[in-house]
Amino acid sequence: MNRGAATRPLIAFAIIINFAVIQGATESFKSKAHLNRDTGIATSCEESRVVFSSLSQKTIDEIACVAKGVIAEYPNFLARASLTLGLLNVHAARGNSQVYVSTSVFPFDLLCFGPPRDSSKAVRTMKAYEYKGAVLCSLEMPILGGLLTQLTERKSSDDVEAGGCLRFTVIRKAVNTSSHSSSIVFVTEIAERYKPSIAGKCYPRSKFRSVMYCATQRRFHKYVMWRFHRVFRKELERYLNSA
Repeated sequence: MNRGAATRPLIAFAIIINFAVIQGATESFKSKAHLNRDTGIATSCEESRVVFSSLSQKTIDEIACVAKGVIAEYPNFLARASLTLGLLNVHAARGNSQVYVSTSVFPFDLLCFGPPRDSSKAVRTMKAYEYKGAVLCSLEMPILGGLLTQLTERKSSDDVEAGGCLRFTVIRKAVNTSSHSSSIVFVTEIAERYKPSIAGKCYPRSKFRSVMYCATQRRFHKYVMWRFHRVFRKELERYLNSA
């Protein structure tokens, strides 16, 4: 394969990302992100919502189960050809429940995820207060390693602060008490002190590295989450239409 043919998928992928970022701004999808140059810690928060006319308690409980199933598939979602044009692969480690996201071009692991687990009671309480609603489910997917991650020393094998985590929260908010309509708010976050490798280890981080992170990894993350929020919404609507 010549160099031009090898770079075509990357060029097409860059065009798709830029189009998606512009398109995402026109939908009910909000995103904000920040890289602290003093600490090298990156954070982000993406939010979308869907309004439904009425939801019974049974339906609400089942929505939580549907949401957990969609969230658990997030690593596999990254390998969809429609998302990353076949540039990413996902494989599970033998003997444990860790999942690795690697490139299909080079044998490098970009990220390693631990199994999803429930967020702490403190996190759930904070989210309920912040969004003034009821938390249906809140899961965290620990980031355990990979080329895109700077790991800090772990205090224990369960310490999510070693590489941070992705947090997924589903919240129900009452929209109109007279019509009993509700909105389901889906919130995704980079949390628990995630440090991207591209930011470097020098203190403070250089402006060049900050710009590089914002122009590459941060932009790609926004694109992925925009697509993932769309998948979540479609699965939710499909369930409610079939219920």
